[in-house]
Amino acid sequence: MELVSYFELGDSEKLLLGEALKALETAYNPYSGFYVGAALQIGGVVVTGSNVENSAYGSTICAERSALVSAYAKGLRKISMLALISKGEDFDSVGVCSPCGSCRQMLFEASQVCNNDFVVIMSNSDKSEIVKASIGELLPLGFGPEDLGVDITKFK
Repeated sequence: MELVSYFELGDSEKLLLGEALKALETAYNPYSGFYVGAALQIGGVVVTGSNVENSAYGSTICAERSALVSAYAKGLRKISMLALISKGEDFDSVGVCSPCGSCRQMLFEASQVCNNDFVVIMSNSDKSEIVKASIGELLPLGFGPEDLGVDITKFK
């Protein structure tokens, strides 16, 4: 895990974070007023997602899973990077936005499917605090399809 400044990010990382920032504006968040945007880099394609809340709270979907499900629905599996950013309805987030446990699990499986321990760029609202970490760092000793002896090549 690495704390970096916005200016230390590469051009592609800045662009992906910018796409995540655009995506958070589409959040459906009538209960929390908290906006989260995610952007996945898959080859030359960017797939975005935002959080979608539901009155049955367990049915809420996070931005990361929203983007991942959208990518999978398009047949896209070769993830190279993910960017996340968040803000409140009437406040900026102070700390970085990091994936919840369910998102970490789904991202870990995605990393096994694409055979890439891809980097997640996590940012607060004003990009003054940014952390970069691999999926393996976010979910050490993760459990995925390879641990079940599943031939993941059929998922690609």
